[in-house]
Formats: sequence, C-alpha cells, structure tokens
Amino acid sequence: MVNRDQDYYYVRDRKVKLLRLPDSFAVRYRPTVSAQTMVRRLMDNADLSTVEERKELPRNRVVIITLPPTERLSVSSSTLSTLAADEDIEFIAPVYRDPQSGLRLVATDEITVRFKPGITPETIATFNAEQGITNVQQNRFVANQYILKVSNPADVLTIANRYQASELTEFAEPNFVSEFKKTDLPRGEFFSEQWHLLNSGQGAGVAGEDVGAAAAWKITTGDPAITVAIIDDGVDIDHPDLKANIWNNPNPNEPDINGWDFYNDNSDPRPKQFAPPYHHLTGNDSHGTPCAGVVAATNHHQKGVVGIAHQCKILPVKIFMADDLVPFNVLADAIRYSGQKADILSNSWAVPESNDVAQAIQDVVNTGRGGKGCPVFVAAGNDASSPISFPASVPEAIAVGASTNEGRRANYSNYGRKLDFVAPSSGGTQGIFTVDVSISGRGFNVGTVGQGDADGLYTNSFGGTSSATPLAV
Repeated sequence: MVNRDQDYYYVRDRKVKLLRLPDSFAVRYRPTVSAQTMVRRLMDNADLSTVEERKELPRNRVVIITLPPTERLSVSSSTLSTLAADEDIEFIAPVYRDPQSGLRLVATDEITVRFKPGITPETIATFNAEQGITNVQQNRFVANQYILKVSNPADVLTIANRYQASELTEFAEPNFVSEFKKTDLPRGEFFSEQWHLLNSGQGAGVAGEDVGAAAAWKITTGDPAITVAIIDDGVDIDHPDLKANIWNNPNPNEPDINGWDFYNDNSDPRPKQFAPPYHHLTGNDSHGTPCAGVVAATNHHQKGVVGIAHQCKILPVKIFMADDLVPFNVLADAIRYSGQKADILSNSWAVPESNDVAQAIQDVVNTGRGGKGCPVFVAAGNDASSPISFPASVPEAIAVGASTNEGRRANYSNYGRKLDFVAPSSGGTQGIFTVDVSISGRGFNVGTVGQGDADGLYTNSFGGTSSATPLAV
C-alpha cells in the first residue's frame, strides 16, 4: 500500500506536498541498455500496448509511461513487479505533479545535499553511511555540496527529508528530473518593426510605450566587457546577427570555447533538437536564440535587427533539450557556471521549487563576478496568475513581467508582490521582432515574410515574459 502522506519534500523549511499521478510511472533502465531497446520492449509488453504517452529521457535513462483512463486499472501491481524484476531495469519510480506549477517530476535515486560550513568530511561520511548512501559526487562549484545516491530508490523522499531535518545540512532535496516552462507565447532593415525599442505608434500601438532605448543609447549601447548569460535551450552562435557578439573564452586551454551545454555536458551550446511542426515551441530548441537577440543582436551591416545592449557579449548556456525533463542539479550548476563567466544572467523559464536552484541564484548574486555579485533576471511566468513562478520568486532574483505596446500589463503575465517590474513584450497588437534560429526551415519563422522574413532569420512573434526578461537586463 502506497503511503501518499510521505509524498513531499522541503524548500527551505516549507513542506511542498506532491501529487502522485495514478496514471503514470517511470522506468529507469541500466546504462548497458539503449533507449530504443527499452522503448521497444515496453511497446511489446501486452499490458502497455495502448499507453497514452511514452516520454523518452535518454540523458537520464528514463521512460515515463502514461496510461489512458480506460487502461489505468488494468496495469496491475504484478505488471509493475514484473518490470521491476527485469535485469535491464534498475527500478520503477512514481511520477509526481507539483501543485503550484502543474509540472511533472520524477524522483530517481539521487538527492542533493549542502552541508553546513565546518562539518568535517569524517562526520559527513559517517552520516552518509548511516543512511545507506552508496555513492557520493562532490559538486564542482560548491565544496560542501554533494549528489548522493541512495541504495533503495523507493526511500529517496524519506532520506532527503531526513537530511533536511539534520543539524548538519543547509538543505537537502531529491534531485528531481523535472518538466519546465519556457515563458514564451509563441536600426537596421527591421528597426521600424522593433516597437519595443522605439514605439512611434506603429501597428496601432501607443507611442512612447517602449523600453526607452533611444534615450539609453545616448549614454551607452552596451560594453564588450559586459557578458550576458542566456540560460536556455541553446543559442544559434552562427546567426549573422549574433555571431560577432558571442562570448569567446580568453583561456584557450579551457573546453568551453563559446559557452557550455549542461544538458549534454559538452562544449557546443547551439540548439540541437527539432521536431515538426517546426514553428511551434513544443519539441524544438527555438527559444534561447530570440532571447539572445533581444539582448545583443548586432544589426549586422544594418540589415538585421538590433538588441537593447548590442555592444555586449552573449554567453550561451544550454540547459534544455526541447521538452526533455531536466534534473535540478543541471539547472543549478548552469547558474553557478554562468556566475563565474558572465556579468548578468537572463533566465526565461520556470520549474517547480528547488533548494539547489534557489541556492545557486543566491550564490551568484553574492559571489559572482569575482565577488562583486551578478544580477539574475528571471521571467515571472505566463500563467495570468499570482504568485509569480519559481525561480523568479527567489528573493535575490529580479522578477520580470510583461507589458504591451498599448501600455498595459500583458494579461498573461504573472503578478504579485514579488514582481519587480514589467518590460515590453507581446500581448497587445504586436509581438517582438527579433532574431530566429538560422537553420533552414527551423524556428518560429520557417521562412515566411508574414512571420518575419523570407529567409527565416527573424521572427515577429516572440513574446511572453520570455522576451521581457532579456530586454530588462
């Protein structure tokens, strides 16, 4: 019998109750098995032949199975026990929903723990042994933080909460694999289209309802010594309006030449995954590139678009792969990395609450930029509700909502006392005109003048608090 009273974790000292989904479970397979092989075997299982969804997460060796309403009762505990006994399957895990964000999470066999300063390695090792920890991986950015592997994945919530209650730790939580929300709603040649920079009333907007770029540019158009990290699903570093402003690592001995892909753990931060329909955000790495363009598009030979700070540099930091779920520690470490390499961080996404992500923001706000601290801008979310999304709600973050070309708060933009301000975006009579993925046939504009331009280099439909956030940096 499942005890759902134990389905919770802690964010700081507040209990976050999780909803265990009765129609879903997650299969974690062994490293020696390919994702294709596991999916094929699950499809061949007679009890699972009519599933509603098979969500493959190869990075995490997980397949999420969602059953249609008519089949939920037919998948018995014996079926799950048979799967769990398969030598190629490590374990079966429940799938949860966070009631605040509505996003799904899977707790695997890992927990993230930060111990208090001064706790000795011997004390940590003793406590870990008492909890049956089988593997310890130290965080590469924070010396007293670890990923711990539990011996029984069914106990991961209980053990995480036990660490949280200990006097030894600052925080502990399951290293959930989580869904996320990108907060988009799907002077050059196109400067007149960029009403968010200079609104003269074009497109039936209200003149003057812009970000005030003309006045700001009399003071500065940005500085090549200032780098803005775009933490998202990748940045098209080959785009003609971006490539001159892409960060280059001054240390040739380091592997991150132009940024880092934390999802795949490699040095290529470009968009990588696309699926039809290509002009939709769902299934596609099309989000980070327009975010980068809003900040620092170069106005390439006066033929493209221009960013609000078009003399600054962009650090591409990839954390998402289309719609694949992502572990909390990947998000947190990407933030910490950005705090080491960049001056300002832009985050146009939301996830369920996480101690690790919140602590990473606090870390870089206090210690980034070589101890000066980094401002961290985060999109407030597009749920037309209050409170604002996480991690915009982290006290140290700068939470950005959206306004329209008519001078109103966009009706989708989240609101509440933790919102810092709004910046121009979609929701009125026009969206945001900026760069798009330059790969042919990919991005919001696959090559239609009415969607931006015939070559597909620009989109006129970017928006949401996703677009407001990089404009605010």
